[in-house]
Amino acid sequence: MSMRLLVLGAILFAPALLAPAPAVGGERTTTPPKWRGDVDFMYRGMLEAGSVQDRAAADRSYALVGNYTEQSHGLDITAKFAVYHGITVGIDIPLVFHSRRRWIESFDMRFDPGENKGTMVATRPLSAEALDESPAARDHVGIGDLGIVFRFVPFAERGVPGREAPATVALDVGIRAPSGENHDAVRPDGTAGPGRGGPALVLGMTASRRVKTVEPYVAVEAIFSAPYRQQTLDADGLAIPATDGDPSGIEFDPADSIGVRFGTEVALLEVAETEQRMGLDIGFGIRYVGPHEASSGTWIPAPLEPTVGRIAVRAEHLKLDVGLGFRVRPRREVQVMLDMGAGWASPHTVERVDKNNYTVQTAPGTFQFFWGLGVRGRIR
Repeated sequence: MSMRLLVLGAILFAPALLAPAPAVGGERTTTPPKWRGDVDFMYRGMLEAGSVQDRAAADRSYALVGNYTEQSHGLDITAKFAVYHGITVGIDIPLVFHSRRRWIESFDMRFDPGENKGTMVATRPLSAEALDESPAARDHVGIGDLGIVFRFVPFAERGVPGREAPATVALDVGIRAPSGENHDAVRPDGTAGPGRGGPALVLGMTASRRVKTVEPYVAVEAIFSAPYRQQTLDADGLAIPATDGDPSGIEFDPADSIGVRFGTEVALLEVAETEQRMGLDIGFGIRYVGPHEASSGTWIPAPLEPTVGRIAVRAEHLKLDVGLGFRVRPRREVQVMLDMGAGWASPHTVERVDKNNYTVQTAPGTFQFFWGLGVRGRIR
């Protein structure tokens, strides 16, 4: 059946969508059949339009002190293979082609002796050259951290012989290996890696239930990141020694996070015999992100010189997002995927360093837009 016939069928048979659908499952909780698998090639892009603000000493109100845009483009290569009914092992290899924050404008940082801290309020604007050469505008490219994921489906509505149930639950255990260079591992050409630095444990659970042509789902995911060490340089280009004397550098602690996602998959068209399918995935997510450590100068273009390269903390915050996915399977062996969505993060301070507790934070009007386009090869 051609793509044109699939689209035409979705239009002609739309009034029948309330009728019971064939037993072809959604994607959030399913696994390939035993000894079968999937391979995905997914381009992902992101654009963030944001601002930073700082608190004025006079009336403690916030004033905008910088504007930026951030873009990232990359390719996710994922593969999963079913070693038994409802049990899969998967691998995720992220390739980052370009990930950079471009500062449109920003003020300098000065030390306020009255407040005993750095401030970006009532300072001079930085030149275009200074903004472009700042570590906060560094391009992060290369191979990201390798992910290995194990999925177990203890019971399911379909597809898992011997463990049938009225609903489907999938349990995930993932390991993120620090195979990609981290953000502070600066190369001779001025770029740096896209990796997070330390290893991480990822735990997830997704539950769904098919109701006629829709399959509502809820997913919970927790990420626990381990600390890592990295040698950093101060404003004079000299290595900063670790306080514990470790020659491998300063210890940084990446953020832990936990999130929940609610959504539903909608089957627009399904053919059980040939596994052809057209559907939508509509979802809303909320995630708590804990404090995150990186070197000072990661999030603002001109920190105070004594703090450059030292531990800076990005404060805890909430992330909200809405997303829409479109899935078309013209043949049993091939599926095309299109994703789009938008996100928002609650205002939070972006650098806290030692006793110089900067009050620079993200502005409320900071939004993300993301999209993806990919193809899946289904080994059946």
